[in-house]
Amino acid sequence: MKKIIVAGVAALALAGCATAQPTPVVTVTQLPPPPTEAPSPEPVTAEEQFVEVVEDKYGPLTNNQEQKLIDFAKDTCQNFEYFGVNKTIKMYAQELSSTREAKLAGFVIGAGTALFCPRFNGSFTQGTSA
Repeated sequence: MKKIIVAGVAALALAGCATAQPTPVVTVTQLPPPPTEAPSPEPVTAEEQFVEVVEDKYGPLTNNQEQKLIDFAKDTCQNFEYFGVNKTIKMYAQELSSTREAKLAGFVIGAGTALFCPRFNGSFTQGTSA
């Protein structure tokens, strides 16, 4: 009789394994694409920054004017290196014929120094004249 009970329990256990269980349903939902970062702006060169600063102060420049002012600012940096800051400023001051020219030259020299040769930024004396 024990064998029959054990066989019956085994049959019930096996029958439980064969019981149809509902198949799990998996719903695949497509996720939205990950947010994209805005493209990095192109690096701005010192020359572009210089032109932007000058144009903010004095208005639009032609390409020729831009290049002349960039060249002047870079030449000024070389002159600072070769002659020194005060002597360079005095040489330029002797060439200027009006207050307007002096203001433009001073602005261009200041902006150019900040962008092309910042090591000279603290080298200016107040009111250098010829």
